[in-house]
Amino acid sequence: MISEADARSKILEAVHPLPPRKVSILQALDHFAAEDCFARLPLPNFDNSAMDGYAVLASDCKPGKRLRVTGEQPAGVDRKLHVSNGEAIRIFTGAPMPQGADAVVMQEDVTRDGDEIVVNVDVDLEEFVRKRGCDLGEGQKILAKGERIHATTLALLASQGLAAVLVDGEVRAAIISTGDELATPGQELQPGQIYDSNSLLLQSLLERSGAAVASTQHSSDNADSLRKAFQAAGKNQILIVSGGVWVGEHDLVQSTLRELGAVLVRAVRRVFRLRFAGESSLGVRHVFAVCSPGGFENDGRERSGAAENSGKVDSRSNQRQRSGALSSRETRERKFRANWPAGIARAVRPESVGRALAS
Repeated sequence: MISEADARSKILEAVHPLPPRKVSILQALDHFAAEDCFARLPLPNFDNSAMDGYAVLASDCKPGKRLRVTGEQPAGVDRKLHVSNGEAIRIFTGAPMPQGADAVVMQEDVTRDGDEIVVNVDVDLEEFVRKRGCDLGEGQKILAKGERIHATTLALLASQGLAAVLVDGEVRAAIISTGDELATPGQELQPGQIYDSNSLLLQSLLERSGAAVASTQHSSDNADSLRKAFQAAGKNQILIVSGGVWVGEHDLVQSTLRELGAVLVRAVRRVFRLRFAGESSLGVRHVFAVCSPGGFENDGRERSGAAENSGKVDSRSNQRQRSGALSSRETRERKFRANWPAGIARAVRPESVGRALAS
C-alpha cells in the first residue's frame, strides 16, 4: 500500500484535460474555470454616492453654512450636473457624482429650507464618495484557471458584463454497486439484505464536484452480470465500482475488469485504481473500485464480514471497552465502522479529478 497523498498525486498525474466548453454563467456554478478571467471594467465604474444626501464641495461646508440646491441626481443615467461654490445637488445612493462635487453630506446632517440647505457639520474631502475602481481594479484577476466557480464569482463575472464563461469539459461518470445482499432504498428488505447507501454517497460527491453521473447500476455477484454492467458503463470517462473488490470467492470485480483489459495501478485505503491501456473493449479510462466495508484488513487475507453487523454492538465488547481490555482487532473494527463513509469521500476525491481535468 502507498499513502493516500501519493495515490492521489499519481491519479491526477494520469488525468488528461478534457476539451473546455463555454456555458452561460447561469449554469456555471460549481464548475471549474478553464482559463484565467480578468476584470475589464473597474468596479464601481464611476464615482458615486454612498449615501442619500447632497453633493457638495467639502471646502464650502461649515456648521451654519447655507447652500442653494440646484438640481437632483438619482441613481441611474448621469444627468451631467455641475456643482459650483455655494451650491448643492440632491443625490441618492449609487448615483453618479456631479462634476465639481468632491463630497456628499448626509441628509441627516443638513436642514432643508425651501431651495436651500443649512449644513450642520464639517465635511471631509471625498466623504461618502465611492471612488471608481475602489472595489475591483481594471485588469485585476477575478478567476484563476482550475478554480471552482462560486456564487460570489458569478456575481463578479456578471459585474463585468460577461454572459458566458469557459469551464472544464463535462466529466461523465458511471457508478456500479455490487452484491447480492443489496436492496434499493424503498424496496422491502429480504432476510440477509441491507440497503445500498454507497451509490447515493458516491453520486452526491460526484455531482457536487460538477461531474455528470450518466448512470447508476447495480450488479449481482455474477461475472456475466458484472461484465454487462461494465460494458454498459464503458462510454464514460470514469467508472466507480462499490464492493466485490477484495479476495473472497464472491469478489469478482478485479478479475472481471482484468478480463476486459484493466491493470491495477494503485491501492490505498480500500480504494483500488485500475486503468485501461491500449486496446480494450471498454471506452472508460479510469476505474475506481471501492472496497465494501465487509473487511478492513490490509494484508490480503479474507475478511470477517463484520460490517454486516456494524449496527450491533456486543454487550461484552462494551464491557471490555469500558475496562480498557478491547483487543487491537476490535479497536480497528470499531474505528473502521465509524470512519467508513468519510473514508470513501476522502479516498475517491472526485473534486480533485474535476479540478485536474480543467487544468
